[in-house]
Amino acid sequence: MAPKKGNKEAAQVADNNEIRQAVVIADTFDTMFMPLTLHRPRCLMPLCNVPIIEYTLEALSSAGIQEIFIYCRSHIEMIKSYLQSSKWSQQNAIKIDILISNRLRSVGDALRDLDSRGLIIADKNPFLLVHGDLVTNLQLGKIFDEESAKMKKDPNCIMTMITIPALSTHPLRSFNDSAVFGYDSKSNHLIFYEPIKMNTKRITFNGESLAKHPSCRVRFDLLDCQIDICSNEVLALLTENFDYGDIRKDFVRGVLHSEILGHSIAIHIAEEGYATRVRSSRLYDSISRDLIQRWAFPVVPDLNLFGKTSYSFKRPFVYLENDIFLARTSVVQRGSMIGSGTRLGEETVIKESVLGRNCMIDRNCSLNSSYLLENIQVGKFCSIESSIIGSNVIIKDNVTISRGCLIGDNVILGAGVTLAPFTKISSIPIKDLNEEFVSMKITDQYSYFDENSFDQEIVGLDGKGFSWEKDSSIKEDSEAGSIEDEEVNFNSIGFESTKKVEESDSETEDEFYDDDDDFEEDVIKSFKNKIQDLIKIAIENGHDPQHVAVELQACKLATDAKQNQLLTSFYDCLDAIIFTLVQLIDVNPQPSALSSSVKSIFSKWAPLIIRFTASASDSHSLIDIIMKHFNDRKLIKSFWIAIYTLYENDALNENIVLEWYNDDKWSHVDASAVAARNELSKFVDWLENASEEESEDDDDDE
Repeated sequence: MAPKKGNKEAAQVADNNEIRQAVVIADTFDTMFMPLTLHRPRCLMPLCNVPIIEYTLEALSSAGIQEIFIYCRSHIEMIKSYLQSSKWSQQNAIKIDILISNRLRSVGDALRDLDSRGLIIADKNPFLLVHGDLVTNLQLGKIFDEESAKMKKDPNCIMTMITIPALSTHPLRSFNDSAVFGYDSKSNHLIFYEPIKMNTKRITFNGESLAKHPSCRVRFDLLDCQIDICSNEVLALLTENFDYGDIRKDFVRGVLHSEILGHSIAIHIAEEGYATRVRSSRLYDSISRDLIQRWAFPVVPDLNLFGKTSYSFKRPFVYLENDIFLARTSVVQRGSMIGSGTRLGEETVIKESVLGRNCMIDRNCSLNSSYLLENIQVGKFCSIESSIIGSNVIIKDNVTISRGCLIGDNVILGAGVTLAPFTKISSIPIKDLNEEFVSMKITDQYSYFDENSFDQEIVGLDGKGFSWEKDSSIKEDSEAGSIEDEEVNFNSIGFESTKKVEESDSETEDEFYDDDDDFEEDVIKSFKNKIQDLIKIAIENGHDPQHVAVELQACKLATDAKQNQLLTSFYDCLDAIIFTLVQLIDVNPQPSALSSSVKSIFSKWAPLIIRFTASASDSHSLIDIIMKHFNDRKLIKSFWIAIYTLYENDALNENIVLEWYNDDKWSHVDASAVAARNELSKFVDWLENASEEESEDDDDDE
């Protein structure tokens, strides 16, 4: 897919053989996400409601890549169609070519095919090798320039592997993609590379190799990003060694163990940044959480860099797109995303989950740590726990989906069904799996089967689907190894399989994330305490509220910078400010004295409050916070005085107060909250009458 003609500068670069090229392996050569990847390639699976390949292409574009070769073996037309309809087809600076080969069985096969085509244009310029499920915020352009310069100075260095520091307990690390790296600390050339399996007890090193490199460092705390900077010599060596399939296990180890060739492989350790592949369902969960919690900034949903999205950031870590409907009694808790066209019914609770576009969730449902792709219908009283649900799935009433389940596209789960943990369900039985059948319309697929042929014990009498269980007679190609290896590699969402947890000293993923939530709550609590202390000190020393506002802003920025993410918000600031001010009120039994105390305090600190109400939403939250703290101190009768004082001091305007008071939410809350809100009724009546009188005066003037 060629772009429009480029400018003169690009042509000049091409003439000088300085075009920066990249190879993207779209196929994964494994079955880790089956049956979700029956009808789509993994690179087009939504990750935070954006196709994964968008993250990869955006990273390459930011690195200044001008020509990209995408290798495909399956779902070719789908990938072509997507790219042709995406923004990448309109990019002048980037040329994207889709290379097709039905004979590919490994990355090695793809690179041998690339060598036979002669598409890498210059011997002196390396190319970038990545996979189509890469998510990164690394400055790849800078790293590419640095390592390319080193490779030109040292022609024997034919490849550089990019890694990032990550302890063995890091959520992006798994048991089966870890390795021990031994490298020369002066040249950063690899001395040995040993993949580690879950049951690995010891590693044997070559003593002679270590003796030749007295400055050797051995590290197990590195995460292999599987981003490689390769010279043309890599292609030539792969062509000569046709049995090299896996780049790490075969090629890297082959080069390091062969002293005759004289070639070397370097390692680049990026001390800062985020980079990983979406290689399993557990990593899918971990990466989704990281993007939502902004660990990969600036790769965050609300920047809307990827495709046609319109997400806005809400607290706490909630992202909502335009055109969604949330019933008044529905709840969207922290760490969630909701795509456009989605509807939530009454009493439905969404927690740490991602809902794609056009999902219809009926009333009284609970979704926790789950991922719903798109066009999904969920009936009443359903529960979905730590699972991934494919597109166009229908889940009828009273269905319970336990943790770790993968539900393929077009499946129908009948009413009252309860799925056991780690269940996989497909719309096609594995014995009938072939490309022609998969490409059929779902109505044609279902008409092929008798109603009694579905696994009704699992999907229910009114359900349609098949249990996805491996047939030992079926031979599958897998970059990760045999079918047995693939089963060990499969990590269900939430935490590792039971066998792994028993054999490992590390915490489960659920434990990890619970600790992470507690950590963030502790940070916010500590931040609020600091604000309260700052205000108390300011009061004791008679500081100006404007100066205090600057100190609070600095405290907020320092807290977020220290945690490397946006943890605090204006809501937190307002909550701490109002809590402190309410504590200062003189609770005098005399109404006049109490009223005077409230007016005095809120008049003085109104300028500070104004600094933290930048939007209408902030102002609505401010009234909620004031009502809460006045209610807690049993001062609700004086609630209206605080609101009136802020109104008089331009911290609130009449439209905000009237909108808050007349909000539909009051018809869905308990009686005590309504009673507290009604304390503002006299002030609201006064505002409405004043507004009417002003309108009449304007009419008289006309």
